[in-house]
Amino acid sequence: MKALVIALVCVLVSCASAQQFLTKMELELDDLTGMTQLDNTNGTAVVVTIHNATDNSIVVSRYAAAGVYLPNMTIVMGGGKFNLSYNTKYTYNLSTDYGDFLYNFTTPAYRVDTSDANATASQILSGYTAYVDGSKLTGSIITQTLSALTTTVLAGYYDAANLSVVDPDLASGNIKSGATIFGIAGNSNVLDTTGATATNDKMLSGYTCYAAGNLRTGSIATQTLSSSSVTVPAGYYSAANLSVVNSNLTAGNIKSGVDIFGIPGSYVGGGGGVELHSGQQTCWDTGGTPRDCAGTGEDADIDAATAKSFTPNGDGTVTDTQTGIMWQQSNTGYTLTWQAALDYCNNGALCNDGSFQGSGDCSGNGGTKYDDWHLPNVLEMATLIDYGRSDFKNPALTWGYDYFWTSTSNPSWPDVAYVADFLYGYIARGGKGYDGAFVARCARSAG
Repeated sequence: MKALVIALVCVLVSCASAQQFLTKMELELDDLTGMTQLDNTNGTAVVVTIHNATDNSIVVSRYAAAGVYLPNMTIVMGGGKFNLSYNTKYTYNLSTDYGDFLYNFTTPAYRVDTSDANATASQILSGYTAYVDGSKLTGSIITQTLSALTTTVLAGYYDAANLSVVDPDLASGNIKSGATIFGIAGNSNVLDTTGATATNDKMLSGYTCYAAGNLRTGSIATQTLSSSSVTVPAGYYSAANLSVVNSNLTAGNIKSGVDIFGIPGSYVGGGGGVELHSGQQTCWDTGGTPRDCAGTGEDADIDAATAKSFTPNGDGTVTDTQTGIMWQQSNTGYTLTWQAALDYCNNGALCNDGSFQGSGDCSGNGGTKYDDWHLPNVLEMATLIDYGRSDFKNPALTWGYDYFWTSTSNPSWPDVAYVADFLYGYIARGGKGYDGAFVARCARSAG
């Protein structure tokens, strides 16, 4: 058979290409296992098995499933009875006395030119083979499995998997808030607590928290203020008002001029009595030259040079912290007779807007705050004279006038009352009916 093919090929094609064609045709014929006879014993005929293709052409095929077998057709291969040719796709045409039949000796699907393949064994799974550039290769890619014990992923082939199945600890509750690991967002309750500083004694008893990675249980006790003790034990206290804890914490129980927990005192007298200070802080010799007060027996020596002390209350009043007397910060602002001064103070009222009404009518000024005023007596008025100042007027009060009526009458001349002279710093007298230089400044003895 091979000799016959060679002879045919050499006749029909050049000998240069005959060997190439023969080799290809031999491979094709070797694969046609459906042939019932492949020899040339009688020199004239080759019996082959052929069938009809689905497009009604007659083709040689390894597999019969494409068409219907024809029984033992004899192809006469005597001289001049056929013409054999092929194209680049190795389609062979045989012309005979019986007409033209198309014989497709095409390379089977598994017989291809592998010269353009570029895979190596390391690109093919282990246990599988393939042909590359004319050579048969056996794959070396190892099949691997992910491990929950390590983050290392070895080179190789992995079946489809879910990382949270490989390691069940890959869950939201195990991931810090704000972080996302392989698409799983951290739980809002999982936080980095390294920056927290709380300890058990910094948190209320009965409560817990996390700080520096540890669960803390509070130990701060809840306490209650006691009206019978000034001791405040360490602990937590609910909001409270001290004047509710101890109802005696009122202005009337606090010395005038003193504030206790924001409550200004109004109590005057009792206990240690009223402090009287002239305010003088300098000593002079007989020639009027200043000198050291120690041992002189002068006012500033005996009184330890105590200055006058007045506290503005911010409401139009000033309190003498030494005597406890509350004074009208301003004065009448106009001169008046002694009786008019008495009436002005006795009927006067301090309004809530800070104004002083000699008529006592605060209806248009926010209502009445204090209405228990009086014209000070001569001793009360004398305490206003500040002998520590050359003008005798303490700047805590407003002035504008030098002479102020007192409520004290002169027993020798009952039509005369005493007047405080702030021009020279002494007590003078004035006729009660005089209206030309004297003003009034009211006082109240709170408490």
